Amino acid sequence: MNIKYPITIFICLFLTGCLTTMGPSGDAPRPGVIVLPTSGGVYHEPTYAAQLSRKGFQVVIADYHQRGGTDNITEAYDILRKDPRVGKIGMVGFSRGAVMGISHANFLQLSSNRKIDAIVSFYIGPTTPYNDKSLPPILFLQGELDNYVSPKQLVGYCSYMDPTGNRCKVKEFIGVGHAFDQTKTKPTYSGYDAKAADESYELTIQWLNQWLR
Repeated sequence: MNIKYPITIFICLFLTGCLTTMGPSGDAPRPGVIVLPTSGGVYHEPTYAAQLSRKGFQVVIADYHQRGGTDNITEAYDILRKDPRVGKIGMVGFSRGAVMGISHANFLQLSSNRKIDAIVSFYIGPTTPYNDKSLPPILFLQGELDNYVSPKQLVGYCSYMDPTGNRCKVKEFIGVGHAFDQTKTKPTYSGYDAKAADESYELTIQWLNQWLR
């Protein structure tokens, strides 16, 4: 597929605030992805969303800090679901965004039969997700030195959620801590690791392709 530079659209709604959507040009079918930022708000997520778009995903950044809160996640889902080009839908969450994504995936399914087909969790925190075996496949990308949630905790979580190891996996990045993919240009994130950032991106694409295509 010939992917041109992503087309970016800002959608502003009275009740929920503004959502950012981007994706490859053209009418080719593509999976959808909802991107959820850290507790610090939207920072590197537009760059990350553009990278996903170049890989053929239709992406919506749902900023739950804005007016509307977690309703913005539901609105992001509906934007993707109404797009005739979009098939399966996944989530990529960063830190608190990962916590929000996992909990909201369950809410969407139970409350309105809106299905999330896969989740990628970047350095989830400050808490582990609750146990629910009805959740979609989850990939945890966690630093060995994370000061909120350890990879060992997530391995235990996955052992309970999916004893087969196919639908719940943990990738531990040795020697790195929380927010390892955040660039050095943001002073509050001093733990940037280029190798872990690059590998986590490739693993994200693999996981999304496996479950969404």
